[in-house]
Amino acid sequence: MKPGYQAPLARPLKSAMAGFTLLEIMLVIMLMGLASTAVVMTMPSNSGYKSLKLEAQRLAGFIEVMSDQALMTSRELGIVVEEQRYQFVFYDVAKKRWFPLPPGKFNTEVALPEDMKVALTLSGFVWDDRDEQEELFEDESVFDEPEEIIIPQIHIMSSGEITPFVMRFSPTDEDNKLWIELQVKMTGELAINEAPEE
Repeated sequence: MKPGYQAPLARPLKSAMAGFTLLEIMLVIMLMGLASTAVVMTMPSNSGYKSLKLEAQRLAGFIEVMSDQALMTSRELGIVVEEQRYQFVFYDVAKKRWFPLPPGKFNTEVALPEDMKVALTLSGFVWDDRDEQEELFEDESVFDEPEEIIIPQIHIMSSGEITPFVMRFSPTDEDNKLWIELQVKMTGELAINEAPEE
């Protein structure tokens, strides 16, 4: 052996179990994907719930916009509600009649999906328009017009008050117990309530 020669240091042997192979990682990912798919498939469909909540949130947004518009324009607005649609209207003081609100930045008449319906429960009335209705029927010229008389169930006042109501969005399928409710107080405060989990 030559002087000054040093033998190379022995390298430590790597442990055979130092980490996971790419194949093992891919196998775990695949199994997790299959398990999550199985869970989603066995769970009740959430798409119905999401669409109900989306419609409730959309109406809540419309009401906030309309409430601001009524305050800024000093114009009385209303909502006509049917089982599968609702429409925003305004009150013409000169003609003493309600008319459909012309479309602007968003649709003022909303048709719900075919598999969805609404049920309206009024908690009270902000504005009693019986006097206006009586004057309307005293005018004989009204009966000559073929136009349908519009009377909204919900009033959005220029003073900021709203007819308090609860509108329940639910599927048309009677076996489906899902529902979402939009609750509106007289002050305009909004709340979205959900069906309790069974």
